[in-house]
Amino acid sequence: MFTDKFSKFIDICRFDFAMEKSIDEKLCADKDGNALPWYTYPAIEYLTQFDYSEKTIFEFGCGYSSKFWANRACQVISVEDNQDWYNKWTSLFDDKNLEIRLREETDVYEKAIFEQENKYDIIVVDGKR
Repeated sequence: MFTDKFSKFIDICRFDFAMEKSIDEKLCADKDGNALPWYTYPAIEYLTQFDYSEKTIFEFGCGYSSKFWANRACQVISVEDNQDWYNKWTSLFDDKNLEIRLREETDVYEKAIFEQENKYDIIVVDGKR
């Protein structure tokens, strides 16, 4: 029914990228259980080729993307607006280079990036707005 190329693509998505498992568990991870952000797989593949070991990342919206970046960067500051998600990720992640901040009010959440004088090398928008 499918071409060989398409069947191979499906196998890569199922096994190499663990797409089925990510959908079933509603947590995006690769075949080895390593955290992945909910980005397209080509975007993830593109981003993983760079060295972030000396980079500081600011992220709107916390989740497996935070863990993904913490595994690669010097420092990650992630802002979350949902108390339940904040509780989940702070109890699940113990990375020393990952700081998760709760900012529930919309205006405070949006201005969280300006709370300190840091200049960020990368800003990830994966949250509320």
